[in-house]
Amino acid sequence: MAKHLENKLTMYNAVQTLLDANAPKVSVIPAYASTVARFKTCVAAIQGRMVQINLATKGKTMTKWAAEDDLIASVLRISAAVFANASATRNIEVKAQSDVRGTHLRRLRDMDLVGKASAIHSVATEWISDLEPYGVSLDDLNGLKLKIETYERTVGERDSGVNERVALRKTMLELFDEADRLLEEEIDRIMEVVKSKELQFFDAYRSARLIHEMGAPRVAEKPATEPAVAK
Repeated sequence: MAKHLENKLTMYNAVQTLLDANAPKVSVIPAYASTVARFKTCVAAIQGRMVQINLATKGKTMTKWAAEDDLIASVLRISAAVFANASATRNIEVKAQSDVRGTHLRRLRDMDLVGKASAIHSVATEWISDLEPYGVSLDDLNGLKLKIETYERTVGERDSGVNERVALRKTMLELFDEADRLLEEEIDRIMEVVKSKELQFFDAYRSARLIHEMGAPRVAEKPATEPAVAK
């Protein structure tokens, strides 16, 4: 989550804690309890969206990485056998087709890696009868085909996770907008009502409403007459 949103959420939590601790002081205002309850529900929903956003791609990305490692290992093993056989038989064309390196494979885009793995599978299938002395069997080629299919599936799942993350972030930003509205248009105004009788509480509220830029250099600021709220 962006730093300015993290800072804003920190402010929400500080305000929420203060309001809960001082609820008896404004119990005479019926709207206070229901408005604060709606604000707390909104903050809880934001925190829930944050968890969902993190889960949307993290697990799927790790699964994709594992499938990629497994696929590359098989491609390197089988291509090495094909290359060695092509070199022994002076087959320059097959030797060129099977000359791959792990560093090159890891730099390929997802579907380019699928294409390269499929090409190695194809040439190895053509020369399978000559590969047994190099420790490669038909079972190995079937295993490579399965790993290609698995990798393609994990790429698709990872991409769907990215789309899910985008949708979740959109709803999270809408929740931030609603939390801001509740503070600015309702809770801030209610606090103005109680200001004359609970000045200490009001001043503490104003302080809690300040958004502190975590990690940013501290600079002198002119005292604000209204809570500084990020847009």
